[in-house]
Parts: sequence; structure tokens; C-alpha cells
Amino acid sequence: MTTVPEHAVQNTIAAASRWLTFAERHWRDAGESGYFGTGSARAQGPETTAEHAFVCAFLAQHAGYYPAATGLSRAHLTARAVAALRHLMATHFSASPENRTRPPGSHPMAPEGWWGGDGMTPKPATYVSLVADTLGDALPAEVREAIRRALAYEADTNLAEERCTERGHHGHYYEVPPIPTERFGASHPESNAWRAGALAAAVLRWPDHPRAARWEDSLYRHLVNAFSVPQDATSDAVVDGKPVRERFLGANVHPNFALEHHGFFHPCYAFKAMEYMLLTAYAFERRGQKAPDGATHHLLDVWQVLRRLILWQGRLAYPAGADKHRYGWGHTYMLPCLAWIATRGGDDAAAWLERAASALLLEEQRQHGDGSFVSGRMGSLLDGFTHAPGARPTSDHFTYYRAEVDPPFYMLLAGMLREASPTGAASAAAPSAVEGAGELPAEIESSLGGTFEEPDAALVFRRDPGRFVSWSWRAYQEPAAGLFIPRGGDHLPEWNANLAPVFVLRDAPHRKAGRRVRWHRTVTFEGGFATLGIVEQPIGPEPRPGHALVQHALYVALPDGRSAVYADEVRAGSDVTILHQEGFRFNLANDLFNGYRRRLRFQGGEAALAAGVDADARLIDNPSGWLVVDDLLGIQFLDDTREPWSVRTCPQRAASNASLWYAILCRPLRSGPRALAAGAVAQRTCVRFAANVSGSGWLTRANCAWRDECPGLEVRVDGLDGRRYRIAADWEEHTVSVQAV
Repeated sequence: MTTVPEHAVQNTIAAASRWLTFAERHWRDAGESGYFGTGSARAQGPETTAEHAFVCAFLAQHAGYYPAATGLSRAHLTARAVAALRHLMATHFSASPENRTRPPGSHPMAPEGWWGGDGMTPKPATYVSLVADTLGDALPAEVREAIRRALAYEADTNLAEERCTERGHHGHYYEVPPIPTERFGASHPESNAWRAGALAAAVLRWPDHPRAARWEDSLYRHLVNAFSVPQDATSDAVVDGKPVRERFLGANVHPNFALEHHGFFHPCYAFKAMEYMLLTAYAFERRGQKAPDGATHHLLDVWQVLRRLILWQGRLAYPAGADKHRYGWGHTYMLPCLAWIATRGGDDAAAWLERAASALLLEEQRQHGDGSFVSGRMGSLLDGFTHAPGARPTSDHFTYYRAEVDPPFYMLLAGMLREASPTGAASAAAPSAVEGAGELPAEIESSLGGTFEEPDAALVFRRDPGRFVSWSWRAYQEPAAGLFIPRGGDHLPEWNANLAPVFVLRDAPHRKAGRRVRWHRTVTFEGGFATLGIVEQPIGPEPRPGHALVQHALYVALPDGRSAVYADEVRAGSDVTILHQEGFRFNLANDLFNGYRRRLRFQGGEAALAAGVDADARLIDNPSGWLVVDDLLGIQFLDDTREPWSVRTCPQRAASNASLWYAILCRPLRSGPRALAAGAVAQRTCVRFAANVSGSGWLTRANCAWRDECPGLEVRVDGLDGRRYRIAADWEEHTVSVQAV
């Protein structure tokens, strides 16, 4: 009987191996080819198949893989990888009859049933080349040649001088001068980076191709315009033989290196761009060639922003919200980036953060028990999926298979980059992650702290050893949102619409997009920040002059390192009828990482909050002036409105892609028509957050005084550092100050 070494059960290579036994149930043979997942040439189908092929190829070649643990031989895994490549090449448009008759120089987007030639296809094309490299001599010659043809097609499609003329093209780079403050919203750094990945693969696999020189020039231009910033327009720094300014075509990242995508600050796309820049570098280095300078252009500058967002237990924070599933996408994209930065970028924090982030993925796999990574949390997305003739996979089906394959793919990609590093032998073993990374070392903790502000992204956040606190005036789903995360509370937040009140009005627009920020201002100071602004809600189902509701919002991260104050006043801008109100709103995530259960203490008692069921009666219309969640988070209501609070639960996972249970703490939670005259106050809220509290000693004496004649507020509150603070906000003067008194 073969004995499997203990370390083969503990590390990420073993986790990927266990996943392959699960993935076998979702593999479909198609003659000599085959695929994992949908097999579709649409959307994420080719990407998913290519990622699965890499997992098979990597493990088939790796000494740390133990076939006895899975029952899957190395030859079997190699055959799976080759079959997947055959499928991908057979469905790439370069193999189509139409491609053989197209006019020279034309590279149209692939029609239905094929993939290739659009702004998204450089992603799977880059992965195909990676799988081929990993298989080495095990790759049949005819498949190798088909890959060369496909990569040449993708490279020709993505020449820098070719402008995007089709809607399906995902954006080259800005063809205009640097965009002024607050005009970004949807840049495309990741598109430039993954185009560079495909161009690099083509150059390296077909160096004597007649257009190879044009591919190489396009490669350099795309890399410089990935993490490009406005200051690059005048930069004389030489990158790949030319000053940056000569290749600069527009900024994709803000001056302080914050990246926006889909209209808000988006760490996910920063790591995605970084991934392809590093894969480009790796493709050159594995062949003994010098990597392009542009593969790391501003990469470590962007990293200085991102590193502060990885929390104490390895979860990536999204201060402006997130539009993809939780514990996925950016959480997985960052793993190979962390491995590269740890071994080549000179940042010791990255290695610890990689272990912590991997530990969360492995813990979820352990809880599911079937080798899968997300089946227990997101399996409902596969409802209705079938391979029946004529069936079309839905967005949910594509998302599920990507959510399954991403964790093993990115953990192994991280291992590959780690093993290929200059320290190779010393760092070859994938990190043992079942037991987590342990306590965050003090020296790493101190390097992650501080305040970050990106005015162009309307974003500010602050990290201290005891808390993470942030505010965005350009957030996903709601125009403004904030976070307060206590140390050790990685799994407490749900990112979207936190601290964003909800008012349903009679004859109101149906879409939340009608709400907008009129103005905002942020000040930073030693140990914290303060930000205030106005959010307007329009009148009527059709836009017309005036506003139904006007919210005056304030958020302050106090200099004590453990607390914050949120306040808002909402007034009627015209005569309105409120049908439903969720005033102060704070999301409470409640899923597998905390055992689907939270404990809430309040004046006079405590109650459990269970995921997916109605809230305990004691958590409805509770008059307590404070509550504590799991001895992690204290919430104290400082205003004198005496409104009760309630916890609103959901019968299903309500986060993006049905990926997370969460409840919403509301104060008040009120339904039923309520008429307000123009100028009347709809709500006044003043709330204090405190990190890592127990008992009642954290409760403070406080004064919260609103001005009636014009919007203004003064708060006096004790910090957790023994000092008392005065907060003064004036929405007429656009001013806010915080002083110790």
C-alpha cells in the first residue's frame, strides 16, 4: 500500500489534487478533445477550460503530486490537459473555414460558436501558452502548431495601432490626454495587461513571424499603458528603450495609484492587471530571456495601495463595494502576485498575506468535504445547467465554473512563480494553509498602517492595528458607502451599500442610480480622517428639477485607532411620501467562515443571529442604545431620537452571485406611508463604532447636537485612547474638523 506523506495532505498542491477528483464529475469528453465546465466558446468558457488544463498539466509534471492520494495518474492528467488544448484550438476562430478565406490583414471577432479576436480572448490565449509551456515535450506537435496559429491571430487582433471598432472589444487604452479629476470610472489597465500577455506569447513562440516586430512594439506599448498614471505624460524614465512619455497614450490609474473599474475603486482589476504583467515577465524568464521593463512598470507603486487592503485573516477588502462573488476573483487573482512580490519584490508581508489568503480557500474546501471549493456556498448557480443540444449556459453557469477552478489555478500559479524565483529551492513548497498563517507579525502590521486618500477616486481609507475604516463617494450600487472592520473581523463585512440608507418613495424612480453625490470633502489628520458631503435623491419616476430627499452625511475615523463616528441627516427637498425606510444600515455577514451564527449583546440581554432564517424576536424593534457583535464590534447610538433597531435577514444568500449570507442592521426599519413637507427632517443619525470590545466599559458619554436652521452638527465623544474629541461639521460651509478637547 502506498503511503501519502503528511505534507501532501496539508499544502496547496494537495488541495488542488483533491479538487481534481471533484472536477472529474464536471469533465466532458468530445472525441480526442474534452473540457471542464460549460465547454462554450462564449464568455468565460475558454478561460475556465484553460485554467483546468493548467491545473492538470502542473500537477502531472510536479514532484509534489501524489497519484495515490487521488487515484488519478500523471498520464491521466497529461491526457486531460492535452484534450482541453485540442478543444480550445478546435473552437478558436483561427481553425475555422471562414478564417482561411478572410482578406489578408483582417482579424474579425469570432462569430457564434467560436472564440478569438475580441478584447477578452487574450486571457485564455495567454493561459493556453502557459499550459503548453508546462506540458513541454508531452504536447503533441500538431497541437503546438495550432497554438502558434491561434496566438498569431490574437496578436494581430491586438496590435497597438489597430483601434477598437467593435462593441465587443474591451478597450485598448485611452486615446485622449489624461482625464481630469473624477472622470475615470471605467479604465482598462487589465485589458492592456492581458493583451500584452497574448502578444508576449506570440513573440516568443513565433519569433521569425513576418509581423513579430510589430507584435513586440505593441507589447511594449500595452505594458506602459497598463498601470499608466497622469504623470507618465512627461516622464523621461526609460522603459524598454524609450522614455515613458513617448509610448504614453493616457492614464488608466489615478495619480496616487488607485485603480477604478466599472465606475468605482476596484482592487480586483488591479490584481488582474498585475497577474498578466507578471505572466508576461515569466514567459520571457522561463526561456532565459530578459523580461520587458514594462512588465513591472508602476507595479510596486500599485502594490503599495493594495497591500493595505488585505486584512488580518487574509481577506481582501473592497472599500467601494464589489460586483463579483465573495472570496473569489480578486481574492484568488492576488495569490500569484503575492508570490512574485514575496520572492522578487522585496516585501516580506506578501508571503504572510499569501498564506493567510490561501488558508481561507482551503478552509472552505475542507468544510465542503467533496474536494470542491465553492459547491456548498454557490452550487445553486448551476441550477438548470445541461449539456443538451441547443442549451445555452447562463451567466450563473459560467460564474460557478470560474469560481470553482480559480482557487486551484491561482494557488498553483503562485507556486509556479515561487519555484521559478531566484530563491527557487528554498521556496518551492506551497504554503501549508490548513491551520492559517498565524498572528500577523508586528513588523508587518506596522508596515500596513496609515491613511490613504485618492481624491480622483473619491476614496479614503485608514488602517490601524485595531481597525480598518473607509469611505467612498463613488461606490458600487449606492453613490456613497463606508466600512468599519475591527481587527479579526475579516468575515464580518458585506461590502455593498454599507452605511447607505434606503428610502422608498411614492412615485420615485425604480433604480437606485437616481441617487447622486452633489459634493464631498475629505480632510486627513494624524491617525484618522473626516469626510462629509451631500447625496441627493430625485423626484418622481421621470427626472425633473429639485430633489425629493437630501442626505447630509459625515464619517470620521477618530485618531484613537479603534473607533469611528457616522452621522447623517436626511431632509425632504419637496413634499414627499415615504413608503419604506431603512435608516442607518450596517451589513453583518454571516456565513461559513463564522459558522453561520453570530451573537448579539444589547442592554438587557443577548440573542443569536443564524444565517438564512428569521431573526430572533429580540432583534426586532429593540430599544437598546447599543449592541455588540461577537465581542468584535461595538455599535453605540449617540443621537437622542430613541429609534429602535432591527435586524433584517434574507432567506437566501444575497451578496453578488448568491455568494454570501448577510443580515442588515437597520435603525429604524419602518414600512407604511409617511408624508413629509418640504424641509422636514426624515431622519437624524449619529452612531459610534468601536473595535474589539466586551462588557460595557467601552460605552461613552457623548453629546450630539444638530442645527435646525441649516445643516450642521457638533459631536463630543470619548475615544478609546482616553481623550475626548469634538467633531464639528458644517454642510453650508463645506467644513469639518476633529479636535481633542
